[in-house]
Amino acid sequence: MAKTRRRLKRAWQEHRVTFAKFVVIAGLTAGIGHGILKVEITQLGWNSGLAFFLQTLVVASVNFYLNWRITWKGKPARGQSAWRWTAVQVLLYAPSYLLYDEIIRWHIGLPLAGGNDFLVAKALSGAFLIIPGYLLAASWAFATRPKQGPIKA
Repeated sequence: MAKTRRRLKRAWQEHRVTFAKFVVIAGLTAGIGHGILKVEITQLGWNSGLAFFLQTLVVASVNFYLNWRITWKGKPARGQSAWRWTAVQVLLYAPSYLLYDEIIRWHIGLPLAGGNDFLVAKALSGAFLIIPGYLLAASWAFATRPKQGPIKA
């Protein structure tokens, strides 16, 4: 038990700044996504499923670029980082959309939502997936290659 606690504490100390940057960028891009979603649904009259999918494509691209430049700055990314990030987004898209759709069906009707339940649903579904998203990004999409020493004969 004590070993596990020490490992968790060490992991938190190692990742807290990176995680904080990841969360700030997630919040910023979520705001962009909320704006896109609101325009698509209220102004353009699009279906919420289509609107959610299209705003996810835009937000995932902006999110990748910002995380690559800010969160993992200084760490050379693998050549496939963009592809791996896309795979992470696709992997998380299904549960995120299912949760989003289920929250819409519950029809939250919160006084703060003011008829914009789809925005509350987007915020809740995104918040639910922030930790799995960070873990996949840090351990796979933006993981750096270990330095290889000289080949010995």
